[in-house]
Amino acid sequence: MIGIEPTCLAAPDPKSGASASFATSAKTGRKNKRKNCKHPSDLFLLANVSTFNFSTLSCGPILNLNKKTMKKILFFCTLILGVATANAQFGIQAGVGLYSGKAKSDGVSYTYKTKPGFTAGIVYSAPLSGNISFMPSLNFTQKGGKYSESGVDDKLTLSYIDLPLNFVYNANGFFIGLGPDLAFGVGGKEKISGSGLSESNDIKFGSGDNADFKPFEISANILAGYKFDNGFFVTANYNPGISNIAPDNAGSNAKWHNSGFGIRVGFMIGGTKKSSND
Repeated sequence: MIGIEPTCLAAPDPKSGASASFATSAKTGRKNKRKNCKHPSDLFLLANVSTFNFSTLSCGPILNLNKKTMKKILFFCTLILGVATANAQFGIQAGVGLYSGKAKSDGVSYTYKTKPGFTAGIVYSAPLSGNISFMPSLNFTQKGGKYSESGVDDKLTLSYIDLPLNFVYNANGFFIGLGPDLAFGVGGKEKISGSGLSESNDIKFGSGDNADFKPFEISANILAGYKFDNGFFVTANYNPGISNIAPDNAGSNAKWHNSGFGIRVGFMIGGTKKSSND
């Protein structure tokens, strides 16, 4: 999976007691398997790292988003974004996301701690019935996290285009809602520093042997906010990941889930500004 070669940054191997980055170990493991290295430990730079259990790492069946699946997703997005009423509104928003990542490999779990990232996008609001409205948005969102061990810091930034499909209850300017969130990974960076290391690597989303993460992610989205009479609004949301985005080349037991919070401000135009929130 993730980027730097060689390095080692995460949970201890249950057999050896050594540690290795969830993503880095997968990628290094693939290389070692191809080279038939009996002792992958000589690739690691950290003095306190001895070995890692690569026995379960394999290149199994790959989950692939084919053209038919992508067409269905695009059709669905076009359909929901095409919902229009006399009081529909359109807006822009931007803010900060506070995301972390949870990983598990060979029964060992560890966490990439919260790291701030940028988010911005467009939002649409259409009244459905009474105080209920449909509020999807299309955003650029940075997820990821940071991990530290033995004086080495690993900062991971995962960039997504995400589509939250929120159903919202409105009352006197306040609103609260929830819905699914469909996200597609478009790139990212991993930066590793400390103990003589200084590396920056691109993150690859995909389904091949060199993929760091699966590109498609499904999450839940829970939000609350307030919209002023002049169209300005502020929202906060919780976005726990549901689907496992660890690539199949990391092994059948590997897991990775993003999770985080977002805070945004924005401005709505069109329709009757009070209609979607009152």
